Amino acid sequence: MFPIDERVDAGPRSGAEPQGTDEATVAAPEPTLFELPAARSPAPAARRPNEKEGSAPVFETIDAAAEKLSIEAGALRARCRRAARREGDKVVAPLGGGIVAIKFGRSWRVRFPTP
Repeated sequence: MFPIDERVDAGPRSGAEPQGTDEATVAAPEPTLFELPAARSPAPAARRPNEKEGSAPVFETIDAAAEKLSIEAGALRARCRRAARREGDKVVAPLGGGIVAIKFGRSWRVRFPTP
């Protein structure tokens, strides 16, 4: 009934070969001129920038800090203006409890102490 050299397709197969093609007729992909660089392994634990110990301090906007402190943003800006002190080339406003506001250009950013 069926010739012996004919293959019966039993449905989708696992593998990269498209369904219904013979292994002898599948051509290897041609190399391209521009290939992507090899994937890099993740940085060792000591060099990861998002670690708590070595990461840069997180500065919050006045609006976000005012919400955390349960005061109005305008009141927090005024408090920063009153407490402002020059330290070297920076303008810093210690607000108490380890909370420090730093002026970047014309805007204030607030740094909370790490727990």
